[in-house]
Amino acid sequence: MITDIDRLYEFTLQQIAAESYFEGLAFTDLAQMKGALRRGTNRIGYPPEAGNDTGVLNEGYPGYT
Repeated sequence: MITDIDRLYEFTLQQIAAESYFEGLAFTDLAQMKGALRRGTNRIGYPPEAGNDTGVLNEGYPGYT
């Protein structure tokens, strides 16, 4: 039996995947896919946020997710 919390969690995971950056990745490479999902909306090579060029925010990623 699926509860409302279970459904919300599934939808949350789907949304995170939908907002992740997959460009240039091989969908057959599981390690690349896991890395992209862990980074979420933080794209490699994206310029840091203005005023935060130290890379200390969010484990060195420029986004907040």
